[in-house]
Amino acid sequence: MASRLDDLLDPEFRFKPRIAGRRGRGDAHRVTSLRAALSGLGRSKPYDVGRARENSRRCVVKCHYVSMHGGGRDAARLHLAYLERDGVERDGSPGQLYGADASFDKAGFAEPLKGERRQFRFIVSPEDGRDVDLQAFTRELMAQVEKDLGRSLIWTAVNHHNTDHSHVHVVVRGVDRNGKEVRFPRPYIEEDMRARAAQVMTRELGVRTELDIVQQRSNEIGQERLTSIDRRLARLVSADGRLLAPAIAKLHTQERSTVLGRLATLAALGLARSGPRGAWELVAGWQESLKKLGLRNDVIKRLHHVAGGDVSRYRFVEPSDLSAPLEGV
Repeated sequence: MASRLDDLLDPEFRFKPRIAGRRGRGDAHRVTSLRAALSGLGRSKPYDVGRARENSRRCVVKCHYVSMHGGGRDAARLHLAYLERDGVERDGSPGQLYGADASFDKAGFAEPLKGERRQFRFIVSPEDGRDVDLQAFTRELMAQVEKDLGRSLIWTAVNHHNTDHSHVHVVVRGVDRNGKEVRFPRPYIEEDMRARAAQVMTRELGVRTELDIVQQRSNEIGQERLTSIDRRLARLVSADGRLLAPAIAKLHTQERSTVLGRLATLAALGLARSGPRGAWELVAGWQESLKKLGLRNDVIKRLHHVAGGDVSRYRFVEPSDLSAPLEGV
């Protein structure tokens, strides 16, 4: 489940084409819907995370749930090997799995556990990930997660520096150290773990300065993805998609220039158009279009890292387009 800051960071994600009209049997790599995996869990909180402040350091946390039924165990072992592949560390070396302390046993972590029905996989991507010791950050974060959940988890992680934003892959086993089933409350997946990660980063680096915030917003103006500026726009736009000049005029000078710059970018993307008397109109579904555009750009980056070549020659197709044979590299 993506956090609200997907527009900033671009950690890796699974990308698997699906052929229309074909359904594989026993697909060990199928990722079960997180919403389905967490259905029935209450929203009560035995912990108090608190709200992140605007000047807190920012972090993305993505999670998905993997069933251990069928070929799930083999897929889990392959996933660990994939995380340790070449070229993901700062110096281009293979990734190194680690745990809560120096006693971590990589071989033991991969062993089957009685009663394990699922595993949780997290991608934690701090905005300032290149400025901290990610291993120390992850250990502090997971210690806080264990405290929040009131249980000792079995987990491992690996740092990846092979994208624009350094990030951490965390794998949590489906039973804890006492052999009890691990379940994450839905609010923790949706918001609270991200807030905890932001708190750890803020303690390490301090709060963001006003200059940091201004620079970040300036960097977002031309991005082809959903940004924090767009979420601000969404609060200003009326139900029919109109943004009137008086609403823009009420903004502070710096924010007003940022919003107008972003509207110009959206216009170039065909998602907004200017109207009379300084008004703007955003097309229906503009936020969803930005999310899809950001996902597409992330896919291009991942493909280019592996395949290289001329990005303009990449062809993207929807599942509905795959009824006819398709050839390519």
